[in-house]
Amino acid sequence: MVRWLALAIILLVPSGALPQVAGPAAPDMTQIENGMKLYRADGVDCEYCHDWRGVGKEHEAEFGDVKQAGGPALITSLMSREQMIEIISCGKIIGQRDRVMPQYRGDAWTAALPCYGKTLANTPVEERPVHGKRQMNPREVEAVVDYIRAVYQGKRMSVEWCLKYFPTSQRICDTLL
Repeated sequence: MVRWLALAIILLVPSGALPQVAGPAAPDMTQIENGMKLYRADGVDCEYCHDWRGVGKEHEAEFGDVKQAGGPALITSLMSREQMIEIISCGKIIGQRDRVMPQYRGDAWTAALPCYGKTLANTPVEERPVHGKRQMNPREVEAVVDYIRAVYQGKRMSVEWCLKYFPTSQRICDTLL
């Protein structure tokens, strides 16, 4: 009975009369460019681990009590937008504390913003990431994610974006040709 009623509604209600559920709005160029500025910003420094080209970087450095071994390539990332927002907001310890993604939201790991289904209260100390030097608000985290998805994910940095990234040092972009 319910199926027949639903079918009758679909057939009888004129197209466009039912409310449309909109997905998230596509980021605009300003949002993406703001994300690029944050990607490079002191205290955020995504390029330190992921490189300015998004190809990842191998290095060893101390980050809090964790020996950091570089960051993965963003160009090959299969993460969804939501997964990227969570990992940037919450950070993550990977392996035996040999890799770390810093936590960039100060309110992460709380009841209001649990991370990976947990809060600090139910997360062992060795699984807790270190804080990034600069904390970001939700809109800033989204801007960084929108930049990563627009410029890196599934592609290589273009000359056009390189020129935006290095407006005063354009010769470096010749390496992309």
